[in-house]
Amino acid sequence: MMGAAGEKNRPDLDEYGILNLFGEITGDSAGSLCRQIIQINVEGKLNKIQLLINSGGGDCHAGFALLDIMDWSRIPIATTGIGVVGSMALLAFMAGQRGSRVLTPRTSLLSHRYFAVHGGNHSQILAFRKQEDTVHETIVNHYLRHTRLKPSVTRWRRCCFVTWTHGFAHAKQLNLG
Repeated sequence: MMGAAGEKNRPDLDEYGILNLFGEITGDSAGSLCRQIIQINVEGKLNKIQLLINSGGGDCHAGFALLDIMDWSRIPIATTGIGVVGSMALLAFMAGQRGSRVLTPRTSLLSHRYFAVHGGNHSQILAFRKQEDTVHETIVNHYLRHTRLKPSVTRWRRCCFVTWTHGFAHAKQLNLG
């Protein structure tokens, strides 16, 4: 634990339960964060995990793995959005404990419909389409579970069109409180 001058023997932030999700969500970044959350749960020394998020999103399936571990965690996970919280990172932010989600004033949010491009023969395209429908349904169900949104078509369309906005207004629109 060597840091900059004057920071010798200072514990890493994860020892205090402060984790970060910065940059693109990939299998590696989500896997590393999942391991940290599991480790904190196994050690049982902390009563809260603080997850700082500054990410434009990334791979849906890597993100879904992270969401599953966040749901699994016995220790409550508070989320703080800083910089940009977009796409799959927004779903991770929403998975934080209700009442413990914070957006800084200059945070930009991106909410959009799931997007994928596939090619192949007819049967491959049909299989991809089935997978896309499953991913879309998983995302819709996540919004419904972690926000106060109702499953009405009007509100769902409004929250899932491509929307860039700054923190508080969009959070209020999505009922992320």
